[in-house]
Amino acid sequence: QTSGGEKPGSDQASIPGRDNLVEENSTSKQPPENAPVGVVNTKRSASPAPGLRRVALVENRRAEQSRVDEVRLAMCGKSGVPTGMPDPSKEVVNKTRKVKFKQRYPVPPPAKKPLNPAEIIMNNRTPKTTEQVFYSKPKKDIQELFDAVTGGSIQRRSNACGALKVLSTQKKNKMKLVRTEGFLDAITFAVNDDASAHEDSEAALAARTRAVNVVLNISEMKDNRRHVFAHPGLADSLVKCMVEEKGEARALACAAVATIAKSPFCREAVSNTPKLVDILSIILKGDEPSMFNRDQQKHLEEEKKDYSGDDEASRGVFSNSYSSGSSTGRSGGYSYVEHDASAASVDEARNLARLNSCAALLHLSKECPVAKQMCSSNTVLFNLVATSKEFDSPLHTKCLEILANLTRFPQNNVILAEYPGLIDSLLINGNQEDDVDRLWSMRALQNLSSEPSAKTILATNSLLELLSVNIMRQKYEEQFAATAALYNISTEPGAVVPLTNTKNVVATLVHVAHNPTTESSVRLMACDTLATLGLWLQTLSGAGTVPADVKPVPLPTYVTSGWKRWEK
Repeated sequence: QTSGGEKPGSDQASIPGRDNLVEENSTSKQPPENAPVGVVNTKRSASPAPGLRRVALVENRRAEQSRVDEVRLAMCGKSGVPTGMPDPSKEVVNKTRKVKFKQRYPVPPPAKKPLNPAEIIMNNRTPKTTEQVFYSKPKKDIQELFDAVTGGSIQRRSNACGALKVLSTQKKNKMKLVRTEGFLDAITFAVNDDASAHEDSEAALAARTRAVNVVLNISEMKDNRRHVFAHPGLADSLVKCMVEEKGEARALACAAVATIAKSPFCREAVSNTPKLVDILSIILKGDEPSMFNRDQQKHLEEEKKDYSGDDEASRGVFSNSYSSGSSTGRSGGYSYVEHDASAASVDEARNLARLNSCAALLHLSKECPVAKQMCSSNTVLFNLVATSKEFDSPLHTKCLEILANLTRFPQNNVILAEYPGLIDSLLINGNQEDDVDRLWSMRALQNLSSEPSAKTILATNSLLELLSVNIMRQKYEEQFAATAALYNISTEPGAVVPLTNTKNVVATLVHVAHNPTTESSVRLMACDTLATLGLWLQTLSGAGTVPADVKPVPLPTYVTSGWKRWEK
C-alpha cells in the first residue's frame, strides 16, 4: 500500500529532527540488487514542510552550542579561561581612570619668562650726561706749584703737594682748581710716581699721600667727580697707589674712589677701570693687593632699606678715616685730617683702607650694570662672602648689604645660589641678634628664592625653619622679606614635600594669616602661600588613578571610614 503525505498539523510534525530522518529514509530505500526487473517500489517519502525545517535548524544550533560548552568546561574548568590565556575579567579590573573632583582646582599658570639681561640693564642704567668744561689759565704762583709737583726735586714736590692740599680744603677753590689748566696733570703725576724708587722715600711717600688727599678733597664736590675720574691716567694712578702703598696713601686712595662712586653717573666708569674692583675687594678682606695679578687670580679664587640715604651711610663709614691727626679741616660735611705716616700704626691704616674700600664697593653695587660685573668676578664674591663671616667686625653687615644689592639683578642669582659658603653665611647672619644683619640676610634670600633654579636649593629644613622664625619677628620689613622668601619657594612644585615636612612652617603661616595684628600685606602673602601649597597637593591628587571598576565618586567625599563600626 502507498502511504500519502502527512498533514502539517499532525502530531508527527513536532518530533525533533523529523526532516532529517525523512530525508535519510527517502534516500536510503533503493531497489535491491536481486529485485526483478520492472518491479518498482511504490513507497515514497513525504517532503517536510518549511516550518519544520526552521525548528530543526534551531535545535541543531542549540545542540552544537551545548557540545562546545561541555568541551570548554572540560578544558578550562569553572573559570572558562584556557590555561596560559589572559583572563578577560582581570583585564577589566586592571584598567584605571583618573579621579574626579567636585570643584575643578585652578591650573597653575606657566612660569613668567624672564626679561633679557641686556634689556634690564638698559632700563635701569643711569643716563649719561655731558657737560662741557672750560679751563682757565693758572696764575703765576699756581703755575709754580704745578711745576714743582712735576719737577725732579722730591722735597719741593712734597711741599707743593702740601700747599695744593691746603688750597683744596677750601670750598671756593675746589671748583676753580679742577678747571685750571695743568692742575689734574700735576696731581696725576704725583699720585702715579712710586715713592720707593727714590732715595728720599719718606719725602716721596709724603708727596704721594698729599696728592691723593688732594684728589679726595676736590672729589667732595659732586660737579667735580666726573671730570676728576675721567682725566687720563688718574684712575690707573689710584689703582697703582693702592697696590704699591700699605699705609695712609692706600686708605686715602680708597676713600677717593668711594667718594667718586657716590655719584651714580660715575659708577660705571669706576667699575670699568682695570683691576680696580678686584683690588678693592682684596683690601676689604684685609689681604695684600700687591699679590694680585691676572696670573695669580686663579689662586685667589680657589675657595670659593632703602637707598635714599646713600650720603648718610657713606658718612658713617668715612667718619673714622678723617678723625685723627695733627691738622684738621672741613669740606663738604666731612671731617678729615692729615695723617702722620710715621705715627699711624700699620693696623690703623689697614682698618681705614678696609672701611673705605667697603664704602666704595657698597656704592658700586647699587648700580645695575656694575652689580652684574661684580658678580661675574670670583675674586669679588670670594672676598665678600669671607668678610660677611667676620661677625665681630662692622664690615660684615656692609658686606651683607652688598650681597643683597647683587641679588637685585636676576641673572646674578643663578651664580649666587650655588656659590660656596654664601647660603651658610646668610643662614648664620639671619639668626643674629642684630636686626640689620637679619634684615639684609632676609632680603638676599628673598631675591635668591625668586630664581627658579634656586628654589630647590633653598628648600632645606634649616633655611625653612629660619624663615618661619623670622616671620614671627616684630619688624615689618624683616617679616615681609621672610614671608616673601617662603612664598617664592612654595611656587616650586618640588618644594611641597620639604615645606610640609619642616616643623612649624605650615603652623606659622596659618597663625600669621589669621593674626589681626599682622600687616595686611604679610597676611595676604601668607594666605597666598597656603593656597599655593594646597594647589600643589590637589595637583598631586589629580594625577592619581583608581581602578576602572571602582564606582566614580567626585572628590573630596567628606565621608569618614572606620573599622567595624556599629553604625546601623
